[in-house]
Amino acid sequence: MIKIIPSKPKTYEAAKLDATEDFINFEKAKLLEEKAKSQLANFQGVDVGYLSRESRAVLKGLNEQESQDFISQLFTKTKAKDYIFLQDKIILYEILDQRLKNSDIMAKNLDFLTQNGMQVKSRLVDVAFMEHLLKIYKIVKKI
Repeated sequence: MIKIIPSKPKTYEAAKLDATEDFINFEKAKLLEEKAKSQLANFQGVDVGYLSRESRAVLKGLNEQESQDFISQLFTKTKAKDYIFLQDKIILYEILDQRLKNSDIMAKNLDFLTQNGMQVKSRLVDVAFMEHLLKIYKIVKKI
């Protein structure tokens, strides 16, 4: 360490510029959201086909990074018709259909998947039972 520079408050002018910029960005986002809500009812979009979390597609009107951000946020949504915020954009979407990736492979491995699910469920029950016992009984160590 060479030198300690103590923090100092911003000047009024610098703070005012920052606050003005934040307010403008907030108002822009609010207006964008209001416009998205109003257009959601009669939304007619472009069919992009099936997407997966691993999709590397570049969607029309978006660059590669924005497309990836959109796809990753899309898989966290629970509504079939909604909008997604990107930095300075809002994208309206409607999910028309969905399917499991490689559903034929999943059908072949159904027994294996069922068995793994039962094992996970059994482990969760064991953990919950142990936690319940720990709440009831005191742990004593004897040497």
